[in-house]
Amino acid sequence: MRKVIMVVIFGLLTSVSMAQTTSGTIALGGGFRFTSNDPGTSSFSLNTSGGYFLKDNLMVGLDLSYSSFNDGDNTSLGLGPFIRYYKFIADDKFAFTVDGGIAFTSDKDVDPFTGTEVSSSSFGLGVAPGFAYFFSPKWSLDFTLPGISYISYEGGGSSISIGASTFSPSLGFRYFISK
Repeated sequence: MRKVIMVVIFGLLTSVSMAQTTSGTIALGGGFRFTSNDPGTSSFSLNTSGGYFLKDNLMVGLDLSYSSFNDGDNTSLGLGPFIRYYKFIADDKFAFTVDGGIAFTSDKDVDPFTGTEVSSSSFGLGVAPGFAYFFSPKWSLDFTLPGISYISYEGGGSSISIGASTFSPSLGFRYFISK
């Protein structure tokens, strides 16, 4: 009888850990990134997100982000949809992730020469690799590396970034609400 109870408990625990990324689950999360390059050049970003699993291991959602560059002289507020795929390895506690997203941002910059404020907007696309560690049945720790991105700026101009040339990861947590 004791063995049967242990098998049932093990089965329930296993199904709970697998239920984190199953269809119908809602995930709420947030993260931060700090980058410091040359003296006096730094950036800090905060983001929040909410997502819904359309099918097992495939989440779609919405990101909201705030960034501050060079001690608040330049700020950015962004909003956009994302998609994230989880690929579990070895057990149900560790997964590689791939994120894809679109971002619409509104920027306010202070011209360093004149001190005047300049507003602009941009549109971006990006793909980024990462991993998630599920340290409890409801929580994960997310680690995302900079990926490949394309940004088109209001008034012309664009940029392409390949994050492999820099190491400025994003660290965050995600809470899962099963159906």
